[in-house]
Amino acid sequence: MTKQSYDIVIAGGGIVGCAAALALSNHTGYSIAVVEAFAQDTQAKPLEISSNSKVKTSSTGNQTHPSFDTRVVALAQESYQQLLAFGIDMDTITSCPIKHIHVSDRGHLGQVQLRAQNAIGALNNDEASMGHVVSLADMGTHLLKLIESSRVDYLSPFKITELERGESSTSLTLINSSFEDFDNTPEQKASKQTLLLEAKLVIVAEGAQSPTRGLFKLSHEVDAYQQSAIIANVLCQRPHHNRAFERFTSQGPIALLPMQTEGGNQMSLVWTAQTENAKQITALSDKAFLLELQGLFGDKLGKIVATSPRHSYPLMLVKTPIFASHRVICMGNAAQSLHPIAGQGFNLGVRDIDGYLQCIQKQDAIPPDPGTFEITHSYKQLREKDKSSVIQATDGLVRIFSNQHFPFVVGRNISLFALNHAPVFKDKLASFAMGKR
Repeated sequence: MTKQSYDIVIAGGGIVGCAAALALSNHTGYSIAVVEAFAQDTQAKPLEISSNSKVKTSSTGNQTHPSFDTRVVALAQESYQQLLAFGIDMDTITSCPIKHIHVSDRGHLGQVQLRAQNAIGALNNDEASMGHVVSLADMGTHLLKLIESSRVDYLSPFKITELERGESSTSLTLINSSFEDFDNTPEQKASKQTLLLEAKLVIVAEGAQSPTRGLFKLSHEVDAYQQSAIIANVLCQRPHHNRAFERFTSQGPIALLPMQTEGGNQMSLVWTAQTENAKQITALSDKAFLLELQGLFGDKLGKIVATSPRHSYPLMLVKTPIFASHRVICMGNAAQSLHPIAGQGFNLGVRDIDGYLQCIQKQDAIPPDPGTFEITHSYKQLREKDKSSVIQATDGLVRIFSNQHFPFVVGRNISLFALNHAPVFKDKLASFAMGKR
């Protein structure tokens, strides 16, 4: 069987894998292939709530790609600009700017209000944004369309089942993960079910449960929070005016992100709760769910009048200590999967992509071998500090704001109150939220 050679093979065609492929295709002359286990038509459409409060759901496949499901992603302003710099057109994706973030602790006085104008170096006008809320389903559809018109080969649905690392390349064996379309003879089926690839570098971007990371024998650490995130879209009585909310409650943190819809009153909800509580909350009727949410969130957006179906997923911290090794690097959730409390997951993945581009652009050879020790080691050194600081900060926020013991509650409320009245520190926090480093 003929072996197809590429400069770079990206394991995982989700949001980080596709963005990395497009960035590298647009800025280098490398030959690139993306290997994706899911079929291209398995992206879910966003959950929508119509003006008459009826919910419409839709899915284009039996199994939804986990990277392109019904959730939204909050792109920090720096990440949004970085995607544009990668050559990824964002203008055709429906997105909602975030201009104001309101952080509060239910039942206590501590709160912080951040505005885009607070950020260091930000434009001091109404056009300044802290970030953009984008539907993962829309983002996935858009990235796949861009992939189709690029030089990138998108191999789907295929799984990497075997690999062998050599001095100058890695050999990969791929098996077709769906045989439903094959009605040929056994011999023809066998020839179509297996592909052999060779790559100078493999970028692992399959997410937190990456099987290819395991094939490379890159160990990972898992710290389960015993929490689940409940996600839904909700319709509110009042328009959001591009405000995002983070409210800490006895039932867990509640985040509401503004969505770009007619009327401007639809929000994307991420409600973090202990796993057992999350099961009970998810099982509530729409009416009971809305009453529970309203009681915890309050009336800043008026009455919460409608909800989409709820979904939940477990939360954990996943770390890959050695995220760069011989002829392989990990990006996005394959390198680190974070709690959503600070909304840093995909933003960290964007900086992973940018970091690798910086490493290859510093090399004397044009184009350099993309998987040399100099490049992978340089990538590890460049990304280590940022990853470590964000992981520690996010994990710390989870443990502080999920703790209802009196000393923690008092301490965090004093901190929130002081922060809101300290312009210098508030400006730094606003800059951090925008992705400035």
